[in-house]
Amino acid sequence: MGRLRGGGPGTGAWWDAALYAASAGFSLVAARVFEIPLQREWAGRSWAPYAVGAVAAVLLALRLRRRPGGAGTAARMALAVAVLVGVALVPLAAGIAERAEPGRRAYAHSEVIVTEESARLLLDGRNPYAAVLGGGLENRTDD
Repeated sequence: MGRLRGGGPGTGAWWDAALYAASAGFSLVAARVFEIPLQREWAGRSWAPYAVGAVAAVLLALRLRRRPGGAGTAARMALAVAVLVGVALVPLAAGIAERAEPGRRAYAHSEVIVTEESARLLLDGRNPYAAVLGGGLENRTDD
């Protein structure tokens, strides 16, 4: 932790590494203990990008310590964007692709299905706030 204090070159990157490593650890635990399968699956997909981000942040911090200045902030921002893509956008795209497969329409949290049905009602010219969406997922068809 001594590297995290003091404010020398690369301090921010050390903090990034700590944050990404903690996030990877949390994701690993969540992938095993969360009760909701979709959350477990998302956590299982996110630990690796966090871990790669932690390693990259450590390498960046070491580089900045040896050669202060340069593009440290830009590199940290690029790393943050890469981690965001890995932990949010890639799993989101995978979930969308899985949901598009026949027989997997119910593969989503209930609020996603309510939002889809409300959008469908709105496109049909009906008021989604006045509609009653009933029947549950078991009555939903793959269309």
